[in-house]
Amino acid sequence: TFQVQQSLTGQCFKSGKVISYDKLSTEQRQRVHKLFYHKRLKALTCIPVTAKDKKMGVLSLVSRKEVKLDPILERMASAIGNQVGMAIENASVHQALKREQKALEKGNRELLEKGNQLRQSYTELRLLNEISGVVSSSLNLDKVLRSIMRETCKVLGFETAGIFFHNPEEEVLECISTYNLRKAGISSFKGVLLPVDGSLAGWCFQRGCVIAHDKLSPKERKRAHHILDRLKVKSFVHIPVASTGEKVGVLILTSREDIRLPPSQESLASAIGNQVGVAIENARLHQSTSQQAEKLTNWNKRLTTFLSVSQAAVESVDLDSFLDEITKLVAESFAADRCSVVLVDQSRVFGVVRALHLKGSKGLPQLGRKVKLADHPHLSRVCLEGTIEMFNLPTLKGATKAERQQIVDTGMKSCVVVPLKHEKSNLGGLTIWQAKPDREYTQEEVNFLVAIANQVATAIKKYELAAEVQQKRKNLERLSSEMIQLQEKERKAIAGELHDSVGQSLTAMRMNLDFAENSLPPGRKELKSRIRQTSKLVADTMEEIRTIGQKLRPTMLDDLGLIPTLRSFTKDFSQQLSIPVHFSSRGDTERLGPDVKITIYRIIQEGLNNIAKHSKATQAGISLQVKGRVCSLEIKDDGIGIEAEKVLKSTDARRGFGVFNIRERASLLGGKLEILSDKGKGTTLLVTIPLPEGEPDEQSQSSISR
Repeated sequence: TFQVQQSLTGQCFKSGKVISYDKLSTEQRQRVHKLFYHKRLKALTCIPVTAKDKKMGVLSLVSRKEVKLDPILERMASAIGNQVGMAIENASVHQALKREQKALEKGNRELLEKGNQLRQSYTELRLLNEISGVVSSSLNLDKVLRSIMRETCKVLGFETAGIFFHNPEEEVLECISTYNLRKAGISSFKGVLLPVDGSLAGWCFQRGCVIAHDKLSPKERKRAHHILDRLKVKSFVHIPVASTGEKVGVLILTSREDIRLPPSQESLASAIGNQVGVAIENARLHQSTSQQAEKLTNWNKRLTTFLSVSQAAVESVDLDSFLDEITKLVAESFAADRCSVVLVDQSRVFGVVRALHLKGSKGLPQLGRKVKLADHPHLSRVCLEGTIEMFNLPTLKGATKAERQQIVDTGMKSCVVVPLKHEKSNLGGLTIWQAKPDREYTQEEVNFLVAIANQVATAIKKYELAAEVQQKRKNLERLSSEMIQLQEKERKAIAGELHDSVGQSLTAMRMNLDFAENSLPPGRKELKSRIRQTSKLVADTMEEIRTIGQKLRPTMLDDLGLIPTLRSFTKDFSQQLSIPVHFSSRGDTERLGPDVKITIYRIIQEGLNNIAKHSKATQAGISLQVKGRVCSLEIKDDGIGIEAEKVLKSTDARRGFGVFNIRERASLLGGKLEILSDKGKGTTLLVTIPLPEGEPDEQSQSSISR
């Protein structure tokens, strides 16, 4: 038992409002602190129980878990309180009928009368139960309302019905659903507006009570008879529709028969009005939830489209394939019949159709077709000024002959064009077309399309920069190739000059010194010794010049081939630096072209030079293999190792231990360099060079030398 004046339950009963523990003040929480502490409760909600605006009690819900009610759940709680009140009211009626039935056992007449009342009440309860089932069986408002009106007319004896919903903005009651009007010979009432002030329906809505034609005052009855004559009916009843204590509309029942509603059925009519209110409230909640779900779905689709655009920008190999994918994605996202991308050329006079996606083939423009912007003002403003253009065919004003002809050729009726802008540059326009003339794009849709266009413009700029970098890289590779060819040519010329000119002069000098030594008398020992020293110096110089010539341009490469030259070179390296070099080759190396041969020679030369200068190795190994369409070269040592990643990233030949030159020479032939190295475990250089197609496969041959 709780005191109405002092308890939280009593406060809920008096106010008629839902009270939740999480919304109480500190003072109010202290009232229920002892209850919460002993029962270990964490949540309390009090719901007023009412029936026909009559306060009946309170429904209290408690939990040992924290529970918070949002506005939607709070309104549902109020509706549940009304349902409980109705249940109590119905139970009270039912109990009263039982008591009356026992009291009327004295006489058959009284028993029959009370039995009729009981049957009527049972019918009413059954109706309310059926209506409750209808309310909870579907969220289709029109279907639910029609079912309620059908059952109500069946029980109360009326023929037709209509439900009018309150529009607070215009202060009118609008008909939202009707039942059986045509059968009664009444024209459709759907959409009819009744003023709140000055109409019987408005009076019923304002007073919140049932109004029947036979219960009106003489003045009201005169006015009602005017309505009855106009509608060609003899009786009507207006039932207020409310939900959780809030007035929402009026249910009107009419009949061509004179039907008088007994007092016992007025409460039933009020209960039906409440059920209609619950149905409307449920539909509201469902509509709100559906709208939120639809909004979330749209956002999810847009995020997916954004992700797909970003993914296409990363995965597409070139600009054209990227734009083709974008037009497809945008057309699918907007359910458009056509989507195109037009980019402005360098002259800023023409727009070029770079990508197009469409459902049909009607009016298919040729990709790459130039469009003179001056003939298409809408497109020109978008591409050159960065504006947004939208139009439907009926409202297309100021269109040029070319624009109208394009609409006729393509069969499109409405479109929106947004600019492709990157920073302050206008690159072109993104267009979506619809075959429907009445398709209007919302501001939210346009903003989404602009966001996609900005993303596409950034990607276009990225592709343009990438193409520019690629072109510069090709130019650099071409210049590097020409420089290396020129370098080899100069080296060959210098080596030839050293051999033909300087070499011959030194040979003649040595012969003259030998002749002078042999011509001196035996007593000139000191002079002979000096001549022999000079002759030896000339011989050493000749050997040094030969070595330099070999480094500049190994003549053996032209005379004997690649493998003998590499054997000789590695042998000389081993003898000069006391670092054993193990050389092996496999495959038909003689089918390699001159450029590949000299490249392999220079790479081995640079690799052994690195080993001699930096590795502190005790031995090295070189393996050359030609297999299929690939020439593979491996240079390894057992030295101190290097930081492979750092060396590979270096673009400075002076700091890259010669790796820069090796990588550059390999890349000029389409090859690549890989370095495997650990500190203290040596270094391995792996060079792979693709061979031109049309070369014969390697023959099975192998040569190994140490």
